[in-house]
Amino acid sequence: MKSVSLIIPFFNELDEIKKILSTIPNWTLLPNEILIINTAFDQEPTNIKNYNSSFRDLGIDFRVISDSNALPGQARNTGVRSSKFEYLAFLDSKTLPDENWLKENLLLAEQMKAEIVLGKTLYVAESIFEKNIRLATFGSNTLSTLPGSLIKKNLFGRVGQFVEHVRAGEDGDWIGRLKLQKINYYDSPQPIKYLGLKKMTFVDLVKKWFRNYLSSTQLPHLKAHKDIYFYFTGFALLLLAFNWNNLSYDPDISGWNTDSIFYIPNITKTIFALLVIIYFLVRSIVLPINKGATIFDLLPINFITIFIISLILDITKISAFLYGSVRNILNKISGFLSIKDNGK
Repeated sequence: MKSVSLIIPFFNELDEIKKILSTIPNWTLLPNEILIINTAFDQEPTNIKNYNSSFRDLGIDFRVISDSNALPGQARNTGVRSSKFEYLAFLDSKTLPDENWLKENLLLAEQMKAEIVLGKTLYVAESIFEKNIRLATFGSNTLSTLPGSLIKKNLFGRVGQFVEHVRAGEDGDWIGRLKLQKINYYDSPQPIKYLGLKKMTFVDLVKKWFRNYLSSTQLPHLKAHKDIYFYFTGFALLLLAFNWNNLSYDPDISGWNTDSIFYIPNITKTIFALLVIIYFLVRSIVLPINKGATIFDLLPINFITIFIISLILDITKISAFLYGSVRNILNKISGFLSIKDNGK
């Protein structure tokens, strides 16, 4: 077996990180070293350092590295630079792997001679509200994620490091660059669990959504979102509807000729109603089913709750995207003017 460094960024999630560390001795394959990247500005994680002796007895080099106020990408980069072994395994503080996770990932990497086994995450939800949040966002199917991944350290020399100046989305950006270079990867055979939905309030969810999509506007590799296209298409159709009947305009009567083949009665109301119906069906039924929902998850009225959650999150997403895009443009203009003034 190859040697593995386990990297876990940490920011004040003491209960969550202790839950992960407590399970590691039960893993069927232990990492050679564990790097906890502590990004808290004013907290010395004494309770975490107490694990040092128990891990030392297991032959694991356990280190807590301070990187105060670092964002997730910077914390992971610190872990990559500080690691000493060939393979790097990644977890987040709110994730919990199965005891066979690391062993199965490494076996797959060795058998397939793979440079990366990409993580798969299952988002855990217990209450009805948490399950509705899950169906409106991540879904009950597993998703490809950086947490849960096993990566050869030298691969970072080709793909590059994680973006350090954003609060969220740096992991998706890195995976996007990996795929752009057409580097072969395999999906992990053992999903990990994400526990971050537990006891999450709707206000917390909206704040997280706004923060994540605001951060995404700062990434060099920005994926176009299908919902952005939907809204743009809907807006374009409404503009067309408002102006369509002008094709039947008759100057002799100074108005629309209702007998014209181009005239469509109530076209604006029809198009608007059609868009609303399509949006409702997609958000409340089609997407949840695609994300793993059963018909029993949607009945009797859960599909309405899912639609309301989706609608608010979509408004939040669009607001963050537009705000971030405008802010980026203004920052570029400000930087250009500053350079121009300094050049005088």
